[in-house]
Amino acid sequence: MSKSRNTNKFFIWRGAIGVIILAPAVLLGFFRYFTVAKNIYWWLISDIAGWLFFSCGIALRLWGALYVGGRKDDCLVTEGPYSICRNPIYLGSFCLMLSVGFFLKSIIILSAIVIMFVIYALGTIAAEEKFLSQRFQESYKQYCARTPRLLPRFKNFNSPEKIEVNLKAFSKEVKKTIGWVFLPIFTAILAFIYATK
Repeated sequence: MSKSRNTNKFFIWRGAIGVIILAPAVLLGFFRYFTVAKNIYWWLISDIAGWLFFSCGIALRLWGALYVGGRKDDCLVTEGPYSICRNPIYLGSFCLMLSVGFFLKSIIILSAIVIMFVIYALGTIAAEEKFLSQRFQESYKQYCARTPRLLPRFKNFNSPEKIEVNLKAFSKEVKKTIGWVFLPIFTAILAFIYATK
């Protein structure tokens, strides 16, 4: 890990910042404050949105890990998911967090997730990009000019027919993603239990 990331306060405290923002919102969410009205249509829309964000989140994290796993600091990855946005794994994490808010049907949790991710993007992602800019200089500048930070530009997609996958790094990402998977599933079960009371 680079010095520029290690010395960035947002990067160092990113976990604590997330807890500080999300903990009160989650507590309020569990007590059902600021929830979507218990209307069958809104609940159905919220569930569909939750599963869509959940699926996109898992797919983006694993797809990103296939391309970048084990070589993040060694070379500039600009293919596959990295050809449509510069931070597909962070985008995948954001989708997974949003799925939690939709499964819990909580407006306050969704709002806290968006606020937390904006702070995260301003701090952690900025530190990552500063490191990459210093390491890869002009090639990274050109990459940034054609590739959006988070919102995918699908017309940019390019990928070789074959890629080399670092199984050790990929399995590490799979383990992280499995951890993420339990959070939305757990909240979906809680919401279902609440709905059937």
